[in-house]
Amino acid sequence: MSDIDFENGFLCGMATKGLVRSGELYKPLIWNDEGVYTYFYIDFRRAMEPFSTGMWNESVVIHDSEQIKATGVELVSMGVYKIICDISDRPHGITVLNKKVSRLRFSAGERIPVFSIHMFIAGQAQYIDVGYAYDFKTFPALNTEITEVISDFTLWTALGVFDFYEDIPFIEISSEEVEAHSIALT
Repeated sequence: MSDIDFENGFLCGMATKGLVRSGELYKPLIWNDEGVYTYFYIDFRRAMEPFSTGMWNESVVIHDSEQIKATGVELVSMGVYKIICDISDRPHGITVLNKKVSRLRFSAGERIPVFSIHMFIAGQAQYIDVGYAYDFKTFPALNTEITEVISDFTLWTALGVFDFYEDIPFIEISSEEVEAHSIALT
């Protein structure tokens, strides 16, 4: 066994230990009742010490494009809570993040590990990014031959300079060029 093999094994072991200790393997479950957008549920998968809405807001961040504050927390069963907040009109879904300095603890007294969970809201249309615009699978028409693009080209030109607030008339100008060549053989 060489020194390199030992070093690589040691580094892989440290990296694995780091992932396990970071809480990456711990993910509670979250869901909402379809058509109800005033709350969602979170199942911590273990019994929890009691906590208040203020403790929840200091420990957990709920957001989509802005932070969403919880207005209430209700115990449903051991480890399952109803989090009351407005989750309406969230086509990108919501992300729930537990901070490292969380005030939430399991019933045995240990702090909840850091986690991050994304959820699409049941009953709402989902917006999912389709990918890179010039990817052939996304938009095949953008990857046509240049001759096809030029033959379909139509030029729109403004007639003069107008004030920004006025309507600007446009005319359509299409171009077709024919060249004649004569070749003389001598």
